[in-house]
Amino acid sequence: MPTGLPEAVIPVYQAIMTYSPDSDRPVDSIEESTRTQLPAVSGKRWRKSLVGLLLAFGLACLGGFVFFLSEIDNYPDADPETVTADAIAVLTGGFARLAPAVELLKLERGERLLISGVNPNNSDGSLKNALNIDNKLYDCCVDLDQDAMDTIGNALGISHWAKSKNYQKLIIVTNDYHMPRSLVEIERVLGGVELVPFAVRNLPEADEPFSAKFDRYRVLTGEYMKYLATGLRGLFGSSSNTVAAGLSTGW
Repeated sequence: MPTGLPEAVIPVYQAIMTYSPDSDRPVDSIEESTRTQLPAVSGKRWRKSLVGLLLAFGLACLGGFVFFLSEIDNYPDADPETVTADAIAVLTGGFARLAPAVELLKLERGERLLISGVNPNNSDGSLKNALNIDNKLYDCCVDLDQDAMDTIGNALGISHWAKSKNYQKLIIVTNDYHMPRSLVEIERVLGGVELVPFAVRNLPEADEPFSAKFDRYRVLTGEYMKYLATGLRGLFGSSSNTVAAGLSTGW
């Protein structure tokens, strides 16, 4: 407070300095209230930032899914007359994969066929019947990979087989939705070999029921998530190559 003020003015000066001109509350009270409101404002900003990040992540996933579907659609039609390679490899586990692979072998689009992911309990006789192939062609030109349990195992088995035969070009047979992830996994362990995708399509019927559509998109979504996981695993490295020594060496 300034010195030398008349004694009668001092109470008026104190009143002016203690109260805000825009409020009936004391200035000290207003400052304290403002301080208590700051955490709430920060909390609102944090929530907005979190919502923004979640929204951006969701849009990125949606955009990636659209790209994944377009990549599937861009595979050329599976025409045996348009492809040729040193050999053929088919990944089991999906819809109608084996028949096109055997047809490629019969048409001599490759000299040998590897069937990756065969159940060890299947006998040669049951396989011949399932493949609709004669004994001579089966015995001379069909190899079985009974070690693979998933797509990573398929890739390792195909890599070992191709390297043992010194193949430089392979036709890869699997379902269209499974092809992107299969090619990534195979290229990861089999660099320098040309891979020709032969995508088997399961086209929807015109009068497809809702349950079938739902199941189809469920499969596509699940495969897309696995495809993303494969990409992330590639970014952070993988020790999957260390299990390659456990595969069969009789080819």
